[in-house]
This record gives sequence, structure tokens and C-alpha cells, in this order.
Amino acid sequence: MTRRQTPMSAVDRSWLRMECPENPMMISAVLVFDQPIALKRLKRTLEERFLTFRRFRQRVVTEGDRTYWQDDPLFHIDNHIHVLALPGDGGKQELQTLTSDLTSTSLDFRRPLWQIHYIENYQGGCALLVRIHHCIADGISLVRVLLSLTDNSPEPRLSRVSTSSQSKAHAPQGLRQLASRALHNGQTAIDQAGLFLKSVRNEPGYPFKLATTAGNIAVDLLKLGLTPAEPDTCLKRPL
Repeated sequence: MTRRQTPMSAVDRSWLRMECPENPMMISAVLVFDQPIALKRLKRTLEERFLTFRRFRQRVVTEGDRTYWQDDPLFHIDNHIHVLALPGDGGKQELQTLTSDLTSTSLDFRRPLWQIHYIENYQGGCALLVRIHHCIADGISLVRVLLSLTDNSPEPRLSRVSTSSQSKAHAPQGLRQLASRALHNGQTAIDQAGLFLKSVRNEPGYPFKLATTAGNIAVDLLKLGLTPAEPDTCLKRPL
């Protein structure tokens, strides 16, 4: 049985390729709570809300010059949650130092690229340091993911969502999204064709002007492609 693979987009692949030991490409967030959070409850919340995004159950797999997201057959939430304690009184300075150290440390590429560090006994409560690789999503998207973990009331009612029912629920939704996208693209093509015909009626020389513009863009791209490499300067040194 083959594990599910999804090709990584070009933008996400570019973030992945920028990864280096001196510059880990990750997004970090620190969440501070007035009261401690039971670890069992934290894991349950993550399982029911965070892990509904399938990407957090997938690891990066490279085959030749292609990169994929692939379901991790050994996924377990305990591999991604780590309990830590700050030295001494555990104040803001110690939290900032710990955050700096962990943000400068690369994630384990054998597993899905995220970790959450539970920092206990911080100012009478606790803190969560969330580390997620940039290739998973951009900063704004990840903020929305983190906000999805929160509630409007202190004691929400949680219900376990099984993986099997989750997969079944996603299938019809995927078909609906595909049909909606096809309908949207078809309508866009019709609208663009109508605009083109209208432009031709109003200005008979419009096709020639359009071809000239396309030619100029092609020439600019050719010049850009043939531009020699930038000279080696002090601004191009490793970090």
C-alpha cells in the first residue's frame, strides 16, 4: 500500500531550499498563559483542531529533483511536544534566551516539520513555543491555524474526531472544491474572451498592440535570463 503523496508547490519548495544550518527557515510563536495547561488537554486540543490540517501529519520526501508531502507512517504527537522548564525564576529574559536558542535550531526532517515546547511554571502559568517550518505555510496562514485552537468560552466542549471519519468528510469536500474551481476557471475564460472581443470591436488594432506588448515582455525576459551573474561582494557571504 503506497502512502499518500502530494507534490510541494514551487513557493513552498523555495522556502525549503533556503534552509541551512545558519538560517533555519521556520516561523516561531510564543503563547503565554495565566494558568498552567494540563498536558493531556493540550494534546487532545491539538489532535482535534491542529492535526485536522493534514500537512501537520506529513513529512517532506525528495525523489530526484521533485519534492513531495507524504503521510508519516510513524506519526505520533508525542514526538512533537516537549516539556521544558526555565532556569532560576524563569522570567522573561530566560524565556527570550530559550526561544532564541530553539529558533536557531533546525527541525528534524525525518518527521513532520513542527514542534511545540511546553514551558511549565512560567510566571505562575505556562508558555508554548510553537515552531513550524516556513514551507508548510506563510506567517498569516499559521496565525489563523493557531487562532483555530482557541475558544470564546473558558470551557468549550471537545469531541474526538477519528481519522477515518475525517478522511471520509474530506473526500466530498475535495470534489466540491474541484468542481467549484473548474466552474470559476471556465467563467473567467468566458469573461476574458468577451473582454477581448469587445476590445477588438472598439479598437481594430488591439490584437497588434497586444502582440507588441507580449513581444516586449518576451524580450525583457530574455535579457533577464542572459544577464551575467552578480559579482562576488561582501553582501553575498554566508550568514
